[in-house]
Formats: sequence, structure tokens, C-alpha cells
Amino acid sequence: QSVYSLPPMDVYTNDNQSVSISVSVIYVVPPTDAYHMLYDVGRTGAQDIDFTVLPVVRNDAQSVFARYNTLTISDKRAEIANAMQVAIANDLQRLFGIQVINVQLTGIQYSGAFTQSVEAAMTAKAAAVRADNEVLQKQYEGQQAVVLAEAHAKAKIAAAQGEAKAIALVSDALRQNPAYIKWYEATKWNGVLPRYVAGKAAIPMIDADK
Repeated sequence: QSVYSLPPMDVYTNDNQSVSISVSVIYVVPPTDAYHMLYDVGRTGAQDIDFTVLPVVRNDAQSVFARYNTLTISDKRAEIANAMQVAIANDLQRLFGIQVINVQLTGIQYSGAFTQSVEAAMTAKAAAVRADNEVLQKQYEGQQAVVLAEAHAKAKIAAAQGEAKAIALVSDALRQNPAYIKWYEATKWNGVLPRYVAGKAAIPMIDADK
């Protein structure tokens, strides 16, 4: 069993964004296929691996990444790695008899332009959210002001209605009983006689006998 770590290579997504990836392949060459690798392929050692595995992995990785949008790579990383393993395993087995144990997508590096565009989009989105929150806050404050104004208006109307009703009751009582005004004065009097009334000495305002 051997591990082959490929040098970083660039692939393109379906939205034409360049992505640099790192891939490791764990594989074995069955004894029955060693002759084919040694004599039919015609290379040995590390040169053999570079000559056989690298082009296949690069081609299959490019084919897989071309199915995905750059924005979905992070969420679908496991799915992409699995698709790469299936494609690479099939091709290496078919072409060279190499048995792939595992394919690991060890690194994904986005281009600087894409990273900047994502950061700009996130900044713009955050600004939009703040603006929406400010609008909602202003709307809430406006609604509260309307509610308070309506409450104050209703309170004034209720007070005015109560005062009008009280005046109506007093007026009705005076019509029915003229002596009511004397009683009303007595209930409102604070017990202190005025010192002067029309330039004369203080005189009682209430006839105690009555």
C-alpha cells in the first residue's frame, strides 16, 4: 500500500472560477499487475507514478469540479471527494490495474479575486441587514407614537365626556331643586370667610339656619 500526494493543481468550477486543490491517493498495485506497470507502461519508481497517476487524477478532478458552483464547494466537499474517488479508482484500475484504497481532498484554496468578491458580498449583505433593521426600528417607533397619540386622544375624549356629563347632572339637579346650589356651595367651602366683599366687612356666605 502506498500514498501518493499530488502537488497542488488548479481546476475550474462550472462558474469558471479557478480553485487550487491538494489531493492524496492511497493505492496498491496487485502483484498480478506489477508486470504491466513495469514493462507495458515502461517506467519505474517515482517517475512511473508521476507518469501514470498524475494525469488521471488531474483529469478526473477537473471533471468533478466542473459540475459544481464555487459557492457550493465548501458545503459539498465530502460529496466532491467521494465523486473524485469513484472516478479516479475506476480509471486507474482500468488503465493500469492500480487498486485505489482512498482519495483524500486535503486542501482547497480559492483564488484571491473570488475571496475578495465573497468578502464584499458579505459586507454588502451585512449593511443591507443593518439598514433593514433601522427601517423596522423606525416603523416600530412610529407605530408606538401613533398608539400613544390615540391613547392620549381617547383619554381626553373620555375626560371631556365625563366633565360634560357632570355638568349635565349638576344642571339637571339645579332645575329639579333650586336649593341644590346652596348644598353644592357648602360642600366646596373651605371654612374660611372672605375678608372683604364689595368693600364691606366679611359676611356669611351661607345661611346656617337654612
